[in-house]
Amino acid sequence: MKRSELFFGAALVPIDFVALILSGAAAYYLRISEYMQRVRPAVFGLDLPFLEYLQLVSIVAVIILVVFALQGLYVMQATRRLREELTRIFAGISMGVMGVIIYIFLSAELFQSRFILLAAYLFALVFVSLGRWLVRRMQLLMIRQGVGVHRVALVGNGRFAGQIGRAHV
Repeated sequence: MKRSELFFGAALVPIDFVALILSGAAAYYLRISEYMQRVRPAVFGLDLPFLEYLQLVSIVAVIILVVFALQGLYVMQATRRLREELTRIFAGISMGVMGVIIYIFLSAELFQSRFILLAAYLFALVFVSLGRWLVRRMQLLMIRQGVGVHRVALVGNGRFAGQIGRAHV
């Protein structure tokens, strides 16, 4: 395992956490924006100030990170298909939001903005996927510069050695 792979693997946890926090904040600010206030005024502003909301979002973000870890999204793996990773991200965020919905239902607490839940869910899907994509792009750029490349010695000069050499150049 190369140090660059360890670095990028370890960087995913804080990047995902920041993406989840930003998605919650974006949903809150979208809900209290002037445009949304004209459509339907928010009445939770006094009941749920931003800092208190951010604490709740942080707790949910940590839970989602645990779900991501259980799904293997933080396993150090050099080759993971983007489709597989996006599917796991979708499942992890969906489980986290479903957990919030179940908590609201079971606690009989009336959360007044279903819009924030939906918006935070959609923003989280976009922000976490974008963060993962940016990490992949940075890793590929570094590999093209020769950083983090696995050097391999190919022994032999037969037909199969030639095919393997051409396939991995």
